[in-house]
Amino acid sequence: MEEKKILVLGGKGKTGRRVAERLTKLGKAIRIGSRSEKPPFDWENPQTWTGPWMEWTPFTSHFS
Repeated sequence: MEEKKILVLGGKGKTGRRVAERLTKLGKAIRIGSRSEKPPFDWENPQTWTGPWMEWTPFTSHFS
């Protein structure tokens, strides 16, 4: 069974970048979720929620 990629939302930010780096060092397959990535992901725009995002296991780096 193929390992699913982990979607790191906010993966270009201060915390998300560190989370993405650590997951990569652990050998995990990741995908960065960010408005500046291709394809973009934006919580404010539901049109960006479909497509390849649904194939990955979400891991959010956003803290309140």
